Amino acid sequence: MDRFWGLPFSLQKQGNKVAAVVATSKDPLVSMCFGELVRDEWPRFFHSLQFKNWRPTGREQAMKQRLAGKWTTTTASVADQYTFTPIGRYMSAAAAQYRNRLSRTEVLETTHAFFGDGAYSIGGNVITFTADDNKSNPTTRWYRLEQESKDLGRTWLDKLCLLQEGISEVCYGRTE
Repeated sequence: MDRFWGLPFSLQKQGNKVAAVVATSKDPLVSMCFGELVRDEWPRFFHSLQFKNWRPTGREQAMKQRLAGKWTTTTASVADQYTFTPIGRYMSAAAAQYRNRLSRTEVLETTHAFFGDGAYSIGGNVITFTADDNKSNPTTRWYRLEQESKDLGRTWLDKLCLLQEGISEVCYGRTE
């Protein structure tokens, strides 16, 4: 969510159509409805957003084609990456770094790495991951695949957002 003239806004693109989503709120988004003070409701809103008179056909295969490639997100202490194929396979790699002060002059840095691969399927706005090493326990997420502009529509970047119920939304940029 960006700010334009002080208002929270987002430009979303679906095919050749552009939707502007604009809201009002006290700064810094402290509203009880769509603010970020109590709980960030924007991810749930965006994952439920549908366009009237848009009837997708052959959506699953088209989405797999659009997902194909690498998607990455990073912060100062976490990195996560998915690689999707158009035939319904994925690979994932993630790392999390922790720092613990041992003394006034020493800090212990520990990095944990996670890897996985398996199959994925798409149904509506839900993506299901079935890991090869845990086929009896598939994981489902709401997903949103969009193009986002941060310069009022001059350039568009692919963005994949995954939302797990009870946790939060994580958005990835296309890196390949």
